[in-house]
Amino acid sequence: MNLARLMVPLRRAGVVVGTVACVGAVAALAIVPAAGTAPPDEARRVDVGPGESVLVCPTPVRLAQPDVGDSELGSSPVATTGELLALVWGPGASSATGLAGATDQPLTGPLAAGPDGAVLRGTLPDDARVVRAEVSGADVSAVAGVSASVTTAGDLRGLAAGACAAPGIDHWLVGGSTEVGSSARLVLQNPGWTAAKVRLRAWGPSGPVALGGQAALVVPPGGQAEALLEGLAPEQRRLALHVAATGGRVTAYVQHHSIEGIVPAGTDLVTPGAAPAEAVAVAGLVSAGERADDPRAPRLRVLAPGDAPGTAHVTVYGKDGPVRLRGAEDVALEPGQVTEVPLGGLPKGTYTVTVDATVPVVAGGTFTREGAPDEDAVVDDAPYDRAWSAGQPVTGAPGASVTALPPEAAATVVLTGVPALRGTEDEPTGASAVVVRGFGADGAATGQASLELTAGTTVTLPAGELGEGTVGVRVEPSGTPDGPATVWAVLLAADDTTEKAGTLVSVLAPAPVAPEASAVVVRRVEAVG
Repeated sequence: MNLARLMVPLRRAGVVVGTVACVGAVAALAIVPAAGTAPPDEARRVDVGPGESVLVCPTPVRLAQPDVGDSELGSSPVATTGELLALVWGPGASSATGLAGATDQPLTGPLAAGPDGAVLRGTLPDDARVVRAEVSGADVSAVAGVSASVTTAGDLRGLAAGACAAPGIDHWLVGGSTEVGSSARLVLQNPGWTAAKVRLRAWGPSGPVALGGQAALVVPPGGQAEALLEGLAPEQRRLALHVAATGGRVTAYVQHHSIEGIVPAGTDLVTPGAAPAEAVAVAGLVSAGERADDPRAPRLRVLAPGDAPGTAHVTVYGKDGPVRLRGAEDVALEPGQVTEVPLGGLPKGTYTVTVDATVPVVAGGTFTREGAPDEDAVVDDAPYDRAWSAGQPVTGAPGASVTALPPEAAATVVLTGVPALRGTEDEPTGASAVVVRGFGADGAATGQASLELTAGTTVTLPAGELGEGTVGVRVEPSGTPDGPATVWAVLLAADDTTEKAGTLVSVLAPAPVAPEASAVVVRRVEAVG
């Protein structure tokens, strides 16, 4: 397979330049004529060369103000380690030989090609590169990537993972905080050749936040721009953002971390979720059995960004079906105000939450996991890590989706059959068949599992059950528009330096698989002007 590469070092922009990494696949293009413009026999199918596919990966987490002096007494006593993994899923990638960086050397490591695809894995570099790859072959079916940062101690203690994403012009981010003890760093990345102008809007518990002239940012071509939200929107306990770009396409995410006194309280990435809609799902929220009034219990965050008030019906789905959420099943929504719904009182387990509103909303969710105090810590309070889960659209239409997995974290696939009818009096009915496929680091399939998702239930599947060394997961539902919708995410867990395992957590949302095509259809169209 021919891999054509364009290498562009990222330029300095704002505070720091981050890592941008991409893996390519086949591009799809269709030119559709107006009805009745040309007879079918004048249409021509023209084969096109391989298209360029771009994925942009989050950079390693870092402190806005690095420590100076003795590292053992500072906010970051240990280094953050980062890992990047990108995969091309499909036998058309089997002859790939490597993806190169700016000096024609492997960006992070060798690319492993196998019978079912290819995988690039290695250390997430601090210096930034844009890698654009063209992969020929119409049977390449998916491209995915993930970057993950692990910090085992200090203010940044936590597992922060984010899927590599295609750049776009519209992003909604629900999560984070700028109250005392929290930091939220917005990162915008532009892998294109032209500058992107970004307009930022923010909402808090009391409504829209006035940003003034700071609402406009410019992200240079091949560059990155950052903004500390505690400077733009200070003292916001709950936060939601809208990023709109013109002139170029960008990716966006928020690095959120917090401390309680001197005790770490979690680090994760807030990644873009579904655009405003009247039905949104948040998957992969974990309850440790916290009491209803426990401030560390899982929480749902909802924003109606329009001008009209509304109401939202909240439904929680666990392994045994819907769980009653006393006092919080119906929530009043004020326009522009970020509302938080406590999910305390749930039995221990993993859940998916749906929001059905009378007005378009965006949503996200969060949960924490308790760690063990370090034996050398000054205080005995236990640290916590925090995970953010982005909202997803709810649809019963079939369609495959995929995610890459960081190899150093234990991954569990969380799948829920969301009923078509979700009212208070509606009983979940029906089921949907789902096939979960695994992909290995050697470019070969690791195995698959066939599941039947009963409407209203949540199922967990450890990725290791798909086969040893699974680094990618593809979910193929066979739902119908009026049947249960398949909503899923991946729960990640990693260890810190204590004996308590799996105390660092994060959640990955899947990316849809793009349609396959390698040709365009051209028809003659009569046009004036």
